[in-house]
Amino acid sequence: MKKYLFFALAIAGMLSSCSNDDIVSDGGKGKFDSSELIPIKIGMGHSTTTRGTGTVGGFDNASDNKWVKQTVNVFMLHKDSMALAIFDSQDQGFNEVIYNNAPFYTPDGAQTGIATPLSDSIKYYPTQGRYDFWGYRLDDAEVETPVFTDDSLSINFKINGSQDVMVAKAVPTQADTTKLHAGGNDEADRAFSAFAARWGVQPNLDFRHLLTRLTFDVIPGGESTIDPVTPVIVDSIRVISPNQGTLTIAKVGDVRGEKQCIWWAKDAQEKLLTDTLSLMQRDTASVTTAANNLIKLIPDSLKGCGHMDNTDPQNPVFVPDTVRIGEALLVAPDVTSYKMILYLRQPSQMTLNSQDNTDIPYVYKDYIKLSDSSAFQKGYSYKVQIKLWGLTDIKISTTLGKWEEGETIVLKPEDVEDVE
Repeated sequence: MKKYLFFALAIAGMLSSCSNDDIVSDGGKGKFDSSELIPIKIGMGHSTTTRGTGTVGGFDNASDNKWVKQTVNVFMLHKDSMALAIFDSQDQGFNEVIYNNAPFYTPDGAQTGIATPLSDSIKYYPTQGRYDFWGYRLDDAEVETPVFTDDSLSINFKINGSQDVMVAKAVPTQADTTKLHAGGNDEADRAFSAFAARWGVQPNLDFRHLLTRLTFDVIPGGESTIDPVTPVIVDSIRVISPNQGTLTIAKVGDVRGEKQCIWWAKDAQEKLLTDTLSLMQRDTASVTTAANNLIKLIPDSLKGCGHMDNTDPQNPVFVPDTVRIGEALLVAPDVTSYKMILYLRQPSQMTLNSQDNTDIPYVYKDYIKLSDSSAFQKGYSYKVQIKLWGLTDIKISTTLGKWEEGETIVLKPEDVEDVE
């Protein structure tokens, strides 16, 4: 995605020259010097759930549901409008858009924390006015330029199964409202602004997932699957899903971000546009960032993934190991089934096409469905368990049928006068 560079506010003299424009009072309480410009601090939170970076977060808020310095994009707009927030020094020679699709780093190793703009510049609230903060994450999906209309902000995108599409709007909490009431009567609607920031109320973008997450576990079906010489090898897992559409980032009148959603693209016949998405895996060889990029799935052999339990010698039992394949596939929600294509391979000790020890490729196809045939939901992670057996040799037996003994025929040719 494009990165945008934002310029830091110039010098302290310029900042102070703007300060007298701040006519928002603190209710006469003397708590704050109203001449101070207030820096914008954007908190980041996210709820439980290419070279994309794949899944963001996990299930347990206390352990694995943490940001790992991913990037998100932020817009700062005038409250209840699609107009970009601008810091204007009123004829003092300084005027700039504050956050327009601005990339931010999320916290590293925490579920909630202050985000850092990639430009590494501090932005300040305009001395008057109220503002909305909207965020989204499309990772490295193919995207177009965001489009503003009178009442909405949206962006066209195309994903490949490795991008976790997320959205957020900063909404004041009950604790924020309590703080703002301390600033004077009927001040609870002053978020977000320089006034609110003075009372300790800053925007927090609580990101939520808009896609469905599929993880894949393979369970060997028997000893032939894990044979040390001819084990089954998983080459690829692919799923057909809608993959392109329009993300609504912001909409006038959307108080809590409930209208942030995806409109999936359709063809002329009103059928959803789909593509085959391939499961990928973490690039464990790279340690440049905590959230390693995803790479093409490396073939995974099931060799030795199980054992025989001979506790009862008369009835030995095969005990398989469950094998997680790849990272996860992020697909469109609100569908009742996904077509899955499983590409496998198994070494052969037999001669095939005049070649010895040739790997034999084969394919399984199936549909991923829920037990009650309901639709898959956004923000939910589903585990797909696949039981696999190895190829079965074709063994043709031949049985020699015996001759049945018939009647003995006695001939006396000399007794016959003539035969025509």
